[in-house]
Amino acid sequence: MELYKKYRPDSLNKIIGNEETVNSLKQLIKKDDLPHAILITGKSGCGKTTIGRIIKNELKVDDWDYKELDTAIYRGIDTVREVRQQMASRPIKSKYKIFLIDECHMVGRGGDSAKNEAQNAFLKSLEDTPKHVYFILCTTNPEMLLKTIKGRCTEFKMNTLDTKEMMLLLKKVSKKEKKSIPVKVIKQIVKSADGHPRNALQLLGKVIHLDDEEEMLELAKSESNEEQAQVNELCQAMLNGNNWSKVSKILKGLKHIEPETLRRNIIGYANAVLLNGNEGASLILGWFIYKNTYDCGFALITQFCNNICNEVEPPC
Repeated sequence: MELYKKYRPDSLNKIIGNEETVNSLKQLIKKDDLPHAILITGKSGCGKTTIGRIIKNELKVDDWDYKELDTAIYRGIDTVREVRQQMASRPIKSKYKIFLIDECHMVGRGGDSAKNEAQNAFLKSLEDTPKHVYFILCTTNPEMLLKTIKGRCTEFKMNTLDTKEMMLLLKKVSKKEKKSIPVKVIKQIVKSADGHPRNALQLLGKVIHLDDEEEMLELAKSESNEEQAQVNELCQAMLNGNNWSKVSKILKGLKHIEPETLRRNIIGYANAVLLNGNEGASLILGWFIYKNTYDCGFALITQFCNNICNEVEPPC
Protein backbone atom coordinates (compact mmCIF):
# COMPACT_ATOMS: atom_id res chain seq x y z
CA MET A 1 0.00 0.00 0.00
CA GLU A 2 1.23 3.50 -0.84
CA LEU A 3 2.42 5.46 2.19
CA TYR A 4 0.01 8.37 1.71
CA LYS A 5 -2.89 5.90 1.85
CA LYS A 6 -1.41 3.82 4.67
CA TYR A 7 -0.85 6.84 6.90
CA ARG A 8 -3.86 8.93 5.94
CA PRO A 9 -5.19 10.27 9.28
CA ASP A 10 -8.56 8.92 10.39
CA SER A 11 -9.20 11.37 13.23
CA LEU A 12 -8.75 15.09 13.80
CA ASN A 13 -6.15 14.37 16.50
CA LYS A 14 -3.85 12.73 13.95
CA ILE A 15 -3.71 15.67 11.54
CA ILE A 16 -0.43 17.59 11.32
CA GLY A 17 -0.81 21.31 10.62
CA ASN A 18 -3.94 23.35 9.82
CA GLU A 19 -4.57 23.86 13.54
CA GLU A 20 -7.19 26.59 13.03
CA THR A 21 -9.39 24.41 10.82
CA VAL A 22 -8.88 21.30 12.96
CA ASN A 23 -9.64 23.10 16.24
CA SER A 24 -12.75 24.76 14.79
CA LEU A 25 -14.11 21.40 13.61
CA LYS A 26 -13.34 19.79 16.96
CA GLN A 27 -15.29 22.46 18.82
CA LEU A 28 -18.25 22.36 16.43
CA ILE A 29 -18.49 18.55 16.63
CA LYS A 30 -18.13 18.60 20.42
CA LYS A 31 -20.96 21.13 20.72
CA ASP A 32 -23.10 19.21 18.21
CA ASP A 33 -23.17 22.41 16.16
CA LEU A 34 -21.53 21.29 12.92
CA PRO A 35 -22.92 23.17 9.87
CA HIS A 36 -24.93 20.98 7.51
CA ALA A 37 -23.17 22.47 4.46
CA ILE A 38 -19.37 22.56 4.69
CA LEU A 39 -17.01 23.86 2.00
CA ILE A 40 -13.40 22.68 2.29
CA THR A 41 -10.99 24.58 0.04
CA GLY A 42 -7.28 24.32 -0.62
CA LYS A 43 -4.67 23.13 -3.05
CA SER A 44 -4.51 19.62 -4.41
CA GLY A 45 -2.94 17.14 -1.99
CA CYS A 46 -3.52 19.21 1.17
CA GLY A 47 -6.05 16.86 2.78
CA LYS A 48 -9.47 18.25 1.82
CA THR A 49 -11.05 14.87 1.11
CA THR A 50 -9.27 13.39 4.13
CA ILE A 51 -10.92 16.00 6.38
CA GLY A 52 -14.29 15.10 4.86
CA ARG A 53 -13.76 11.41 5.61
CA ILE A 54 -12.65 12.24 9.14
CA ILE A 55 -15.89 14.18 9.71
CA LYS A 56 -17.70 11.00 8.65
CA ASN A 57 -15.75 9.07 11.30
CA GLU A 58 -16.30 11.71 13.99
CA LEU A 59 -20.06 11.64 13.38
CA LYS A 60 -19.98 7.82 13.41
CA VAL A 61 -21.60 7.54 9.99
CA ASP A 62 -21.67 4.01 8.58
CA ASP A 63 -20.58 3.36 4.98
CA TRP A 64 -24.22 2.60 4.17
CA ASP A 65 -25.08 6.23 4.89
CA TYR A 66 -22.05 7.82 3.28
CA LYS A 67 -21.83 8.74 -0.40
CA GLU A 68 -18.68 10.12 -2.02
CA LEU A 69 -19.12 11.62 -5.47
CA ASP A 70 -16.25 12.32 -7.88
CA THR A 71 -17.40 15.12 -10.19
CA ALA A 72 -15.02 13.91 -12.90
CA ILE A 73 -17.65 11.16 -13.34
CA TYR A 74 -20.80 12.46 -11.66
CA ARG A 75 -21.38 16.09 -12.55
CA GLY A 76 -24.68 16.63 -14.35
CA ILE A 77 -28.20 17.60 -13.41
CA ASP A 78 -29.23 13.93 -13.18
CA THR A 79 -26.66 13.34 -10.43
CA VAL A 80 -28.00 16.32 -8.47
CA ARG A 81 -31.53 14.98 -8.81
CA GLU A 82 -30.37 11.57 -7.56
CA VAL A 83 -28.77 13.21 -4.51
CA ARG A 84 -32.01 15.06 -3.78
CA GLN A 85 -33.94 11.79 -3.88
CA GLN A 86 -31.47 10.02 -1.59
CA MET A 87 -31.30 12.84 0.97
CA ALA A 88 -35.05 12.62 1.49
CA SER A 89 -34.83 9.08 2.91
CA ARG A 90 -33.72 8.31 6.47
CA PRO A 91 -30.24 6.88 7.23
CA ILE A 92 -29.98 3.08 7.22
CA LYS A 93 -27.47 2.40 10.01
CA SER A 94 -26.48 5.81 11.37
CA LYS A 95 -27.93 8.93 12.84
CA TYR A 96 -26.85 10.97 9.80
CA LYS A 97 -26.27 10.79 6.07
CA ILE A 98 -23.21 12.43 4.51
CA PHE A 99 -22.68 13.38 0.88
CA LEU A 100 -19.07 14.28 0.08
CA ILE A 101 -18.69 15.95 -3.32
CA ASP A 102 -15.07 16.11 -4.46
CA GLU A 103 -14.01 18.95 -6.80
CA CYS A 104 -17.54 20.30 -6.51
CA HIS A 105 -16.74 23.27 -8.77
CA MET A 106 -17.01 20.84 -11.70
CA VAL A 107 -20.72 20.23 -11.08
CA GLY A 108 -22.59 21.31 -14.19
CA ARG A 109 -21.39 23.45 -17.05
CA GLY A 110 -20.44 27.09 -16.97
CA GLY A 111 -18.74 27.39 -13.58
CA ASP A 112 -20.23 30.22 -11.52
CA SER A 113 -22.53 31.34 -14.34
CA ALA A 114 -26.17 31.88 -13.41
CA LYS A 115 -26.97 29.54 -16.32
CA ASN A 116 -25.28 26.58 -14.61
CA GLU A 117 -28.35 24.37 -14.32
CA ALA A 118 -26.76 21.67 -12.16
CA GLN A 119 -25.28 24.09 -9.61
CA ASN A 120 -28.59 25.94 -9.36
CA ALA A 121 -30.36 22.64 -8.72
CA PHE A 122 -27.76 21.74 -6.11
CA LEU A 123 -28.33 25.09 -4.40
CA LYS A 124 -31.90 23.96 -3.79
CA SER A 125 -30.54 20.88 -1.97
CA LEU A 126 -28.46 23.10 0.31
CA GLU A 127 -31.46 25.30 1.04
CA ASP A 128 -33.70 22.33 1.92
CA THR A 129 -31.17 20.14 3.75
CA PRO A 130 -32.88 17.86 6.31
CA LYS A 131 -31.43 17.70 9.84
CA HIS A 132 -30.10 14.20 9.21
CA VAL A 133 -28.05 15.22 6.13
CA TYR A 134 -24.60 16.82 5.90
CA PHE A 135 -23.00 18.04 2.68
CA ILE A 136 -19.21 18.25 2.50
CA LEU A 137 -17.99 20.07 -0.61
CA CYS A 138 -14.28 19.91 -1.49
CA THR A 139 -12.68 22.08 -4.15
CA THR A 140 -9.42 23.54 -5.41
CA ASN A 141 -11.40 26.23 -7.26
CA PRO A 142 -14.07 27.82 -5.05
CA GLU A 143 -14.27 30.80 -7.41
CA MET A 144 -16.00 28.51 -9.93
CA LEU A 145 -18.91 27.88 -7.57
CA LEU A 146 -22.04 29.99 -7.59
CA LYS A 147 -21.80 32.73 -4.97
CA THR A 148 -25.13 31.57 -3.62
CA ILE A 149 -23.72 28.08 -3.01
CA LYS A 150 -20.68 29.49 -1.20
CA GLY A 151 -23.02 31.69 0.82
CA ARG A 152 -24.90 28.61 2.04
CA CYS A 153 -21.72 26.87 3.22
CA THR A 154 -19.32 27.34 6.11
CA GLU A 155 -15.85 27.40 4.58
CA PHE A 156 -12.77 25.75 6.04
CA LYS A 157 -9.40 26.37 4.41
CA MET A 158 -6.72 23.67 4.19
CA ASN A 159 -3.22 25.09 3.74
CA THR A 160 0.03 23.52 2.64
CA LEU A 161 2.36 22.45 5.46
CA ASP A 162 5.38 24.49 6.46
CA THR A 163 8.88 23.01 6.57
CA LYS A 164 8.70 22.11 10.26
CA GLU A 165 5.37 20.31 9.84
CA MET A 166 6.59 18.44 6.76
CA MET A 167 9.75 17.31 8.56
CA LEU A 168 7.64 16.07 11.47
CA LEU A 169 5.34 14.12 9.13
CA LEU A 170 8.19 12.44 7.25
CA LYS A 171 10.10 11.55 10.42
CA LYS A 172 6.97 10.04 12.00
CA VAL A 173 6.21 7.89 8.95
CA SER A 174 9.85 6.81 8.58
CA LYS A 175 9.90 5.75 12.23
CA LYS A 176 6.69 3.74 11.83
CA GLU A 177 8.18 2.07 8.76
CA LYS A 178 11.31 1.30 10.84
CA LYS A 179 13.52 3.07 8.31
CA SER A 180 16.31 5.54 9.01
CA ILE A 181 16.18 8.31 6.41
CA PRO A 182 19.09 10.79 6.40
CA VAL A 183 18.15 14.36 7.29
CA LYS A 184 19.54 15.60 3.94
CA VAL A 185 17.14 13.33 2.09
CA ILE A 186 14.15 14.38 4.20
CA LYS A 187 14.98 18.06 3.58
CA GLN A 188 15.16 17.42 -0.17
CA ILE A 189 11.80 15.63 -0.12
CA VAL A 190 10.31 18.59 1.74
CA LYS A 191 11.71 20.94 -0.89
CA SER A 192 10.46 18.84 -3.81
CA ALA A 193 7.00 18.31 -2.29
CA ASP A 194 6.43 22.07 -1.89
CA GLY A 195 4.26 21.77 1.21
CA HIS A 196 1.97 19.00 -0.02
CA PRO A 197 1.84 16.02 2.36
CA ARG A 198 0.53 13.61 -0.28
CA ASN A 199 3.39 14.46 -2.64
CA ALA A 200 5.91 14.13 0.20
CA LEU A 201 4.70 10.68 1.23
CA GLN A 202 4.61 9.51 -2.39
CA LEU A 203 8.25 10.58 -2.78
CA LEU A 204 9.23 9.06 0.58
CA GLY A 205 7.72 5.79 -0.64
CA LYS A 206 10.06 5.85 -3.63
CA VAL A 207 13.28 6.42 -1.67
CA ILE A 208 12.54 4.44 1.48
CA HIS A 209 13.64 1.10 0.02
CA LEU A 210 17.03 2.42 -1.13
CA ASP A 211 20.09 1.85 1.04
CA ASP A 212 22.51 4.39 -0.40
CA GLU A 213 22.08 7.98 0.79
CA GLU A 214 23.32 9.47 -2.48
CA GLU A 215 20.83 7.41 -4.46
CA MET A 216 18.05 8.58 -2.16
CA LEU A 217 19.13 12.18 -2.57
CA GLU A 218 19.39 11.96 -6.34
CA LEU A 219 15.93 10.39 -6.64
CA ALA A 220 14.43 13.06 -4.39
CA LYS A 221 16.09 15.78 -6.50
CA SER A 222 15.21 14.19 -9.83
CA GLU A 223 11.49 14.37 -9.09
CA SER A 224 11.73 18.14 -8.77
CA ASN A 225 14.09 18.50 -11.75
CA GLU A 226 11.91 16.32 -13.98
CA GLU A 227 8.85 18.45 -13.25
CA GLN A 228 10.73 21.65 -14.08
CA ALA A 229 11.98 20.11 -17.33
CA GLN A 230 8.38 19.33 -18.31
CA VAL A 231 7.33 22.90 -17.49
CA ASN A 232 10.22 24.24 -19.59
CA GLU A 233 9.08 22.08 -22.50
CA LEU A 234 5.56 23.47 -22.19
CA CYS A 235 6.75 27.08 -22.20
CA GLN A 236 9.12 26.46 -25.11
CA ALA A 237 6.29 24.92 -27.14
CA MET A 238 4.14 28.00 -26.60
CA LEU A 239 7.05 30.37 -27.34
CA ASN A 240 7.85 28.49 -30.56
CA GLY A 241 4.28 28.88 -31.78
CA ASN A 242 3.51 25.16 -31.65
CA ASN A 243 -0.08 24.23 -32.30
CA TRP A 244 -2.56 23.41 -29.56
CA SER A 245 -2.41 19.65 -30.17
CA LYS A 246 1.27 19.55 -29.12
CA VAL A 247 0.80 21.92 -26.19
CA SER A 248 -2.24 19.99 -24.92
CA LYS A 249 -0.28 16.75 -25.13
CA ILE A 250 2.46 18.23 -22.92
CA LEU A 251 -0.18 19.55 -20.51
CA LYS A 252 -1.67 16.08 -20.09
CA GLY A 253 1.69 14.92 -18.80
CA LEU A 254 1.69 17.69 -16.18
CA LYS A 255 -1.61 16.85 -14.49
CA HIS A 256 0.22 15.19 -11.60
CA ILE A 257 1.79 18.52 -10.60
CA GLU A 258 -0.11 20.59 -8.06
CA PRO A 259 -1.71 23.45 -10.09
CA GLU A 260 -0.33 26.35 -8.05
CA THR A 261 3.18 24.87 -8.20
CA LEU A 262 2.78 24.50 -11.96
CA ARG A 263 1.60 28.11 -12.31
CA ARG A 264 4.54 29.47 -10.31
CA ASN A 265 7.02 27.38 -12.32
CA ILE A 266 5.57 28.66 -15.59
CA ILE A 267 5.84 32.25 -14.35
CA GLY A 268 9.43 31.69 -13.18
CA TYR A 269 10.53 30.24 -16.52
CA ALA A 270 8.72 32.88 -18.61
CA ASN A 271 10.17 35.69 -16.49
CA ALA A 272 13.73 34.35 -16.96
CA VAL A 273 13.19 34.09 -20.73
CA LEU A 274 11.77 37.63 -20.92
CA LEU A 275 14.75 39.03 -18.99
CA ASN A 276 17.02 37.31 -21.51
CA GLY A 277 15.42 39.27 -24.34
CA ASN A 278 12.61 37.04 -25.67
CA GLU A 279 9.59 39.38 -25.59
CA GLY A 280 7.29 36.56 -26.66
CA ALA A 281 7.31 35.43 -23.02
CA SER A 282 5.34 38.55 -22.04
CA LEU A 283 2.15 36.91 -23.37
CA ILE A 284 2.70 33.91 -21.07
CA LEU A 285 3.37 36.20 -18.10
CA GLY A 286 0.33 38.30 -18.96
CA TRP A 287 -2.04 35.36 -18.70
CA PHE A 288 -0.50 33.80 -15.61
CA ILE A 289 -0.19 36.89 -13.42
CA TYR A 290 -3.27 38.93 -14.32
CA LYS A 291 -5.95 39.60 -11.70
CA ASN A 292 -6.98 36.69 -9.46
CA THR A 293 -5.05 33.81 -11.00
CA TYR A 294 -3.48 32.66 -7.71
CA ASP A 295 -4.42 29.03 -7.04
CA CYS A 296 -6.35 29.03 -10.32
CA GLY A 297 -6.55 25.25 -10.76
CA PHE A 298 -5.56 23.02 -13.67
CA ALA A 299 -8.64 23.82 -15.79
CA LEU A 300 -7.78 27.53 -15.95
CA ILE A 301 -4.11 26.76 -16.63
CA THR A 302 -5.30 24.73 -19.63
CA GLN A 303 -7.46 27.65 -20.76
CA PHE A 304 -4.59 30.14 -20.39
CA CYS A 305 -2.28 27.94 -22.47
CA ASN A 306 -4.95 27.64 -25.16
CA ASN A 307 -5.34 31.43 -25.21
CA ILE A 308 -1.56 31.84 -25.55
CA CYS A 309 -1.47 29.37 -28.48
CA ASN A 310 -4.23 31.39 -30.15
CA GLU A 311 -2.38 34.65 -29.35
CA VAL A 312 -5.30 36.03 -27.34
CA GLU A 313 -4.22 39.05 -25.32
CA PRO A 314 -4.93 38.85 -21.55
CA PRO A 315 -7.38 41.30 -19.95
CA CYS A 316 -5.88 44.49 -18.56
